[in-house]
Amino acid sequence: MPRHDAGKPPNYVVYKRDSVRLHMQFQYEHEMSTMRRRLLVQDPDALRVELRERGVECKDVADTTWNTREFGLCDPDGNALAFYR
Repeated sequence: MPRHDAGKPPNYVVYKRDSVRLHMQFQYEHEMSTMRRRLLVQDPDALRVELRERGVECKDVADTTWNTREFGLCDPDGNALAFYR
């Protein structure tokens, strides 16, 4: 399976060394003033339940085509956090 659309440059890459992972993703100009972070967690489902119980608005947990299970949230300024396993 190709790792990106044929004929198009990749817009996401992960550099790995030992236990360290650096994720880099293309950003549109309108996104350049915001922060986007991905955090590895043991149980995204349980974390989402905990955050929702505290009144935090979160997206639904979903399985992705890149083999993660994750959900995200944004603050009022558009900064985003994604929690994944």
